[in-house]
Amino acid sequence: MMALNGLNSLFNATISLGLFTLYQEDLCPPDKCPLCGKDNHCGHLNSSDETLSCWCFDSQIRFSDGLLSRVSASHLNAACICKACVLSTRLSKP
Repeated sequence: MMALNGLNSLFNATISLGLFTLYQEDLCPPDKCPLCGKDNHCGHLNSSDETLSCWCFDSQIRFSDGLLSRVSASHLNAACICKACVLSTRLSKP
């Protein structure tokens, strides 16, 4: 019983420190943009047909180093950046 109370105390302390929230936020759902959190509309995510193309394969789309540097290391290669974030970066350049 003492071990269970210890775990409850640890769990409650973790929540009160916000560590549980940080852990949950660190998980990146594959259908969400790691920058804005909105749907990334990945064309490969919900399809078993590997011949289907995704919007990100458009030759006009460029993922700049600056844009990619905004993605946390834990989210790189875990979820696609959405088209809106990619285009807003392109439009904000002088």
